[in-house]
Amino acid sequence: GNVEQSEGKERLVKEWSDFFFFQAEDGIRDAQESRGLGDVYKRQSLTTVTTSPEMNITSVGPMYLNATAIKTLDLRHLRNTTVVNSSFLLNCAELNTIDLTPLDKVVEVGNAFLLGCKSLTSINLTPFKNVVQVGRFFLGDTGLADVDLTPIRNAKM
Repeated sequence: GNVEQSEGKERLVKEWSDFFFFQAEDGIRDAQESRGLGDVYKRQSLTTVTTSPEMNITSVGPMYLNATAIKTLDLRHLRNTTVVNSSFLLNCAELNTIDLTPLDKVVEVGNAFLLGCKSLTSINLTPFKNVVQVGRFFLGDTGLADVDLTPIRNAKM
């Protein structure tokens, strides 16, 4: 990507439509693509994520949220997403509710989609009716007891 100098510190400049990253608390980031919120906040108790619904995010990078204290998550900002990469919500052990409705354009879901979301007890996969590829450990190690996989029955796993 393009790098510009700003007050002696490098800042990465990327198109919002390709991906996004959240700047670390101290304001310093290496000039590299972020792996997601979990990359920056994995040692913090992130409980809320607020983004603009007007963002045009078409692909969510690996470890979007990794090992955070998120309990519920509003995914409306991902309404144009077609690819959800590996470890989307890896080890979000306190996540108990997720509405996948905004992800109805997704065609590919990477490995470990909700791996380690132990408090998640139900999920509606109907919005994933267009998914053609599902990665390994898609719903591994969650609190889910019964999941209707009918919406993704044609997906390659």
